Amino acid sequence: MPTLGLPRKRIASFYLLSKPHHLRRTAVLTACAVLVALLGPRVAIAGSAVLLPYPPPEAFGVIPASTYDERGQRVGDGAVLVEELEDGRVAVRLHGGYEEGARIELDAILVPVEVEGQRMLRISSERSQSHDPDGNPLVILEIDHDAGLARCTPPAGASGRVSEIELPSPDRVVNVPLNLLFRSIGLGQRRSVDTQAFFCLGGARVMGFTGEVVKPENESEVAGRVVREIRYGPDGKGLLSWAAQPFAPKISFWVDANGDAAYLAHRMPLYSRGPVVYFVADGVNPELVIER
Repeated sequence: MPTLGLPRKRIASFYLLSKPHHLRRTAVLTACAVLVALLGPRVAIAGSAVLLPYPPPEAFGVIPASTYDERGQRVGDGAVLVEELEDGRVAVRLHGGYEEGARIELDAILVPVEVEGQRMLRISSERSQSHDPDGNPLVILEIDHDAGLARCTPPAGASGRVSEIELPSPDRVVNVPLNLLFRSIGLGQRRSVDTQAFFCLGGARVMGFTGEVVKPENESEVAGRVVREIRYGPDGKGLLSWAAQPFAPKISFWVDANGDAAYLAHRMPLYSRGPVVYFVADGVNPELVIER
């Protein structure tokens, strides 16, 4: 598996290994990539208030995923790479989408911090860029948590101007995959978790989002797994978030609630108003999550 331009040292992933007996072991890996521990200790630190546990050495590895369209047809590959850099920081990258067409790339840099005697990671920066069905690059989303700024930059050669805003305080913005945020929900410890998301549609803006577990009666039991769905959308607590609720894309995460909330899949648009796809960990039956 190529490192997609990241320096080589140690590579990790939040996606599951293809063999079922790895599912519970790799649930720990999910803490590295999708990245949020809003439920962790509250600490007065500069930058992001989002923390996550530092991954153990055995968590490092690389695992592919597949991309499916809403009809359940496989349309391309997907993968997440997480690497410990020489300076101790951790780099994360997700890519996926159509083999020839719309796709997305997300990156994050995480910095080790010491919190109440525990080694943890704080999000330092994030970046995402999508491509349209013709392969043309779209707006670049950048979040500099250390500087407290987020910006939207048109791709090279495109019209438009850079749109930049200050991040709210406390900064709970996270745009990389969110399976760690939902780990407590997957384990049944909570029914919802609040966070924030950064968007570039109509200019740079931050909106309150929440993840909530779908009713337990909708859960299915397959091959020893309890497939729990967590839906993610505007929290409706601000005017912008309230107005966006009827138009928000369908975003969901699925975890195995039978044990340690191992990541199974998630559904998201490849860009604002773009095609909705399913990222499904290799070895997981896509029929468990794709609506028919």
